[in-house]
Amino acid sequence: MYDLIGNIHGYAAPLKRLLEKLGYSERGGVWQHPERKVIFLGDFIDRGPEQVETVQIARAMVEGGTAFAVMGNHEFNAIAWATPDPERTDHWLRPHTDKNRRQHQDLAGAGLNKIQFPVCSLSEQTQIINALESQFSEIETLELDLNRQLMKSETLRQSILKKLFSGQLVPQDPNDEPAAVLLERSRAEKTAQAKGRTGPGRGRKKNKNEAA
Repeated sequence: MYDLIGNIHGYAAPLKRLLEKLGYSERGGVWQHPERKVIFLGDFIDRGPEQVETVQIARAMVEGGTAFAVMGNHEFNAIAWATPDPERTDHWLRPHTDKNRRQHQDLAGAGLNKIQFPVCSLSEQTQIINALESQFSEIETLELDLNRQLMKSETLRQSILKKLFSGQLVPQDPNDEPAAVLLERSRAEKTAQAKGRTGPGRGRKKNKNEAA
């Protein structure tokens, strides 16, 4: 079984808390689980204050055989930032603009060109694809089952409401007045009360001209 983790973005402390919650423990510098592995879905860096530590955690798990990892667009951008353009002297595969410099300043200060991102081999990529397809298939099955249960629940709710309004939810006393008769009597009583309020001496008020 696999646990899918993505979009860590340099938050190593929350990552460790998540691993602990999932049942992983750190032994010999490697987070591991007795039965499960992690599939990291990229975006280890940028934004958070612990970018280098995040990469180190993921890389140690990949090298220790307790995780697989694919790089996200943030890792590709960082590598391109640190890689010279082979076709243009003094240029980089990702331009060193102010915006890009701000994005990579934390990693650049830690020596970006020395940081090794975890990358899967071709066979590992095949394993990841197979695992993801299996997981997605299970999710789809669960979603279909959930939709079926929701439909049954709605049908049951409608049935309960129908029985409620027809008086079939509890045993009925044959001496009880039928609901239709009760409603008709209630309407008749309201009509009689309304006529009583507009009876002799309680008609509409005369205006001043009529009184004169």
